Amino acid sequence: MFFMNTIWIKAVNNLTEKFRELSKEGKWPFPQPFEQLSDSQYKFVTDLGEELLTPTGFQGSYGGGKTMSLVYKALVSASIPNNRIAIFRKFQKDLIETTFEGTFQPIVEATGQTREILIDKRNSPKTIFKNGSIIYWKGLYSVGKKEPSRLGSTQYGAILVDEAQEIEEATPVLAFLGRCRWPVAEGFYHISLVYNPPMSTAWLQEWREQRKMIVYECPIEEN
Repeated sequence: MFFMNTIWIKAVNNLTEKFRELSKEGKWPFPQPFEQLSDSQYKFVTDLGEELLTPTGFQGSYGGGKTMSLVYKALVSASIPNNRIAIFRKFQKDLIETTFEGTFQPIVEATGQTREILIDKRNSPKTIFKNGSIIYWKGLYSVGKKEPSRLGSTQYGAILVDEAQEIEEATPVLAFLGRCRWPVAEGFYHISLVYNPPMSTAWLQEWREQRKMIVYECPIEEN
């Protein structure tokens, strides 16, 4: 396990150096130059969770680095050749219009990591990397339906949830525990959630208090 964590941390640090190079070359796609992750972001990104797939969470308010933390962790997972990664939000449309278009896509275009972006029949983006890894962008619920969408038998090497506070109950997230088993990612499986402080989403607070999820929080001074 220590050996696997060392490999993962090295991959995180390599991505950091890549981002710094882009910033120095004037190719970083955002106004604020990239220097490094905050302490809390780094701890979240480098933590794969404990045994039995304990989820990791990153809690922060607007501007606290949640989206960048999620994208970072997804890109490190995508550095594993032929990996499969799923990124979920309650509604797919919101995920595509925010995290995908606003943060993820500008970064991967700047790094030149992707081979192509596919739009399937349901207008669901699928990011295919040059090393064969794929990121699927999905919604947990269909608009107008109260029941979560079925996950089927698809296996993933990593599952990430954006804006987890939008999900009223833990049931859809619990279903992920049996989906992290894509063979090429063995040793690097993780289920990672980012979210705003859960004002009304009780299960997130319960998971934290009961140590069902390892949570890192963005301090106010890092906002």
